[in-house]
Amino acid sequence: AAGRGEGAAEEAAAEEGAAEGGAGKLSFGLDDVCGESRAAGLYEGDEVSFREATDAATGAVGAADVRLEAQKVNRGFVLSLRDGHGLLRGEAGGAPLSFAASSLPGVRPRDEVEYRRASDAKTGRPAAAQLRRLPAGSLVLEWVSPRWWEAVVRIAPAAPRGRGGGARDGAAQSCGAGSVELLGPLPFAASAAAAPLARAAGGSESDKPIPLELGQALAPPLSP
Repeated sequence: AAGRGEGAAEEAAAEEGAAEGGAGKLSFGLDDVCGESRAAGLYEGDEVSFREATDAATGAVGAADVRLEAQKVNRGFVLSLRDGHGLLRGEAGGAPLSFAASSLPGVRPRDEVEYRRASDAKTGRPAAAQLRRLPAGSLVLEWVSPRWWEAVVRIAPAAPRGRGGGARDGAAQSCGAGSVELLGPLPFAASAAAAPLARAAGGSESDKPIPLELGQALAPPLSP
């Protein structure tokens, strides 16, 4: 009976210690992770289950028998590649994450990818791992306004280098941006000729389709 009482007291103390340790944060090591979950790998944001364990010598409370319940998979796009390393940004923004280019052969700037958040083994900084390429158009890379503007080109964009391609090529985006000087908004009737998907006269401006390229989406209207 005394043993059961001591066990209950230790468990209550462990729960109290966990609650006081910063919103129930507990430490664990790789040897605390169950075999299948260890093989799958644990990454930042994953959901797990575990049992509390108390060190007999120090009284420190930690997590044991950690099991992976749900993976946290993020999405983003590649910003740049250099010297075997790359940078990507998540679709929700935030600081860029580094990754090894060799982990995704053939990867290029502006490729859309899935990834898991990890820590760099050498620096401890946040990094991306377990990259997988997504089909083009899976992410919204640009929000496009429905309004057309009249402008004058002041700096012509440089031609893409290396791979060729159109204006949305990653190399062109990073090394040859042009600029325009705005003159004023165009009435929709005047700009309809530049929009092959736009309807002819009739209907309000918001009713007319806007031509969008891969990776673009129509920007939501501004609040009044």
